[in-house]
Amino acid sequence: MNYFTYFPPASELADQIAFYGIHDRPENIPEAYLSPPLGFSGFMFTLEGMGISTINGEIFVRHAHSATGQVTAPVIGEMLGKFKSLLVFIHPLGLYQFFGCDMSTLTNSSIPLAELLGEEPYQTFLHQILSADSNTILIIFWCFSYPRIGCQAG
Repeated sequence: MNYFTYFPPASELADQIAFYGIHDRPENIPEAYLSPPLGFSGFMFTLEGMGISTINGEIFVRHAHSATGQVTAPVIGEMLGKFKSLLVFIHPLGLYQFFGCDMSTLTNSSIPLAELLGEEPYQTFLHQILSADSNTILIIFWCFSYPRIGCQAG
């Protein structure tokens, strides 16, 4: 069974961030999914397991830790066993407001998060995320650290 937990952003980030989510699937069996086009861009950290995501028959997410462009078509995929990911759903202008990055070139696709943030900030961010020992700590980390990360792209 899939468990998706939503968390609202801090009020000062609500204009940029729609919501945070943790997708946790403890069973070790493959399961297909369909996600409607929500129109958000975002960040995705796969913490455990593996998944395949496509949009219009093309691979959508190619990296375990990705920045995704605005999603304007259904995402179809499959989780291959146990799966856990941390997601940040960002309003269409949110990445530009945070980083000054033009994400229009990423509509319905993704890039490695290190490419957006730069390798050093990405490694620091990754270490802190992977060191969290609970879902609550993951979300608290995102809420307080997300706007402080610099951007190398754009």
